[in-house]
Amino acid sequence: MNNCYKVSFKTILSALPLLAINSFAQTPTVAYAPWKDNAKAAYTIVHDDFGDDGTSGIAQYADNIAYSRGIKFCFGAITSECDANDWANARRMRSHGHEAINHTHSHRCSYQPGWCASNNLYTPANFPVELDGSTTLIEQNVGERPRFFIHPYDLSTQQVLDRLKSLGYLGARSGTQATFNTAAFNDFFHLNFFVYDPTSNLNSLNTAVQSTIAAGGYAMRELHGVGDGSWAVVSVANYTAHLDYVKQQMDAGNLWAATASEVITYKMQKDAYQPSVAYDATAKTLTIKFSGASGQTALFKTPVTLNIQLNGLTFTGGLTAKQGTETLPVVASSTKLTVNAYPHKGNIVISAQTTGGCAPNCPPSPCVVDGKLKVEVWTGLSKRNTKTLQDLKNNANYPNKPSSTDVLAMNTFSRGDNGDYYGERLSGYLRPTVTGNYQFTITGDDDVELYLSTTNQAGQKVKIAGFTGSTTLNPQQLTKYPGQKSTVVTLQANQFYYVEMLHLAVLDQNHCSLYWTTPTSSTFTGVGNANFSSQLCAAASVQQPQAKVTLNGTRTGQTALLDWSKSQMGENTDYSVERLEPNGRFSEIGTAQNIQFTDESPINGVNIYRVRYTDAYGQTQHSEPVQLNFTEKPSVYLSPNPAQQVVAVDLREWNQATVTLYIYDVRGAEMQRVVTTASDTPYLLDLSQIPQTGQYMVRVQGVEGRSATQRLLVTK
Repeated sequence: MNNCYKVSFKTILSALPLLAINSFAQTPTVAYAPWKDNAKAAYTIVHDDFGDDGTSGIAQYADNIAYSRGIKFCFGAITSECDANDWANARRMRSHGHEAINHTHSHRCSYQPGWCASNNLYTPANFPVELDGSTTLIEQNVGERPRFFIHPYDLSTQQVLDRLKSLGYLGARSGTQATFNTAAFNDFFHLNFFVYDPTSNLNSLNTAVQSTIAAGGYAMRELHGVGDGSWAVVSVANYTAHLDYVKQQMDAGNLWAATASEVITYKMQKDAYQPSVAYDATAKTLTIKFSGASGQTALFKTPVTLNIQLNGLTFTGGLTAKQGTETLPVVASSTKLTVNAYPHKGNIVISAQTTGGCAPNCPPSPCVVDGKLKVEVWTGLSKRNTKTLQDLKNNANYPNKPSSTDVLAMNTFSRGDNGDYYGERLSGYLRPTVTGNYQFTITGDDDVELYLSTTNQAGQKVKIAGFTGSTTLNPQQLTKYPGQKSTVVTLQANQFYYVEMLHLAVLDQNHCSLYWTTPTSSTFTGVGNANFSSQLCAAASVQQPQAKVTLNGTRTGQTALLDWSKSQMGENTDYSVERLEPNGRFSEIGTAQNIQFTDESPINGVNIYRVRYTDAYGQTQHSEPVQLNFTEKPSVYLSPNPAQQVVAVDLREWNQATVTLYIYDVRGAEMQRVVTTASDTPYLLDLSQIPQTGQYMVRVQGVEGRSATQRLLVTK
């Protein structure tokens, strides 16, 4: 198992110039890449039915075609059909990085869906042979215990999955067909997949990869043999062309082609360990630490990719990364470092020779947008002598001895009524997201003053607005007094400015609020929590922008109903709903100001949606995509199955449409074609033209483009 920990990285910078650490804007941060080596998507090819006489092309062709391009695949063994030569081929393919997985001992159905023959089932009584025994045979003959399972005929039960978990499996192909997995997938035993059937072609192979890259997901492709006699065989030419396309996407940094266990354990590590980074200005080191633990460290098949955002810390050479005694390769740019590592192996220390720097007098980390304000309150003011804000300023306890100090989360830069005869100061940092001209106005009861600094330093604040008197609360009087409005000031996007609002409360409503106009709106609106933050800043609170929208989708007839939730988004924002088009690119299909949208014209097939929006940092973000299938694909029921001379095809779900029935052999060659009208009476399909015993496919094709396919065993 030692080879499980081998670190492979595309670019190794073994010799860099000297390192210089300069003053930086905020503490460096660390986060996992969604996929290894910062690929946009992940992809696994799975070859079913290894060991069957008809799938000889897996070892004869697929192995070398994939290995020569640096691509790994999985091959699922039917252990009862593997002979000594098959096991020798399996060991060779494992040495090439391919993964041996389990496809049961005898390739039987786990339940009877109506077409699977009763003598072709395995039940819990057969688990010791079909599951336990096949696991042992693969481990003994290949040299590694299988960790991933593929179900014959893609039929699974919870009993089977529970048994696989008890045997130490990491996951299974038991999800939805014609669907990829999102980057956030966490059910390893219900992974979605794409099936290559006798009607598929090269374009369908490449399109699925293209769509997965566009959505940033994980696709699993079910194949059988290559250039042989298998069901839905892929020609050598098409297989080669597809892997050339995969290699092209890998080289472009778009795709990570890996085995199932590699992808699953990559995600397992991301879920189990939380990384953090600390900078030691004296030692000139960055240390990445991992919290959390997992009991399956021996199963991890690939390291995770970590990106360290430098946030102004500049590296110009002499860079090394160590995890214990092991030196890790590092990729460096002007803004970030990237390293591959196993979290369970402990801390990573990144260091270099240094020149310059700000230690030990480095500036403090500035605030991030947390939607909070520091609130200081002075109570017990004299009812007789408290009439204006100047009376608060003349109080002996102001400004150093407030009655209470708190840091409060707020939806807007405002306060409600908290009694009578008190004074308060709301202070923090203001961070606009758009560069341009701003104007402020203040409201309140009784007196309010506004201070703003041209920097993040409180000592440089100046008064820009103020009034003595009272404004009403409902509606807010925004222009009652000349002093309410500030002059126009120019602010820079994503810069922090110290801001302070001083308020005197005497009687009645005792509220105060801050409003502004922005470069994109001439209407005064409340300053929302996406644009202000408290004074109490901690380096650990520094975060990179994260997607805050969670998208859900439901199909109702031929309509897609989309809704989403938001968190920590501050003010309302416009949302753009995007759909993945056949060209592999997302395009906008509409906008919404609330959190729901209806697509009344989905495309035929699988529709992939996402929502685009602007986060609290003013940056464009996207939700995780969701998929809704609008392919009208009724089922095909065959009886009996196996059949000899005649098979009844149940066409009741085809609503009396004109349909064409096809029979294909395992190579995809058309054997028979019949046109009929669907009815409640099954169509009796004559099998006298089928020459020999074997596996065949019955396909029903509707004139409107719908189709469905089912396997048929013919016995002669």
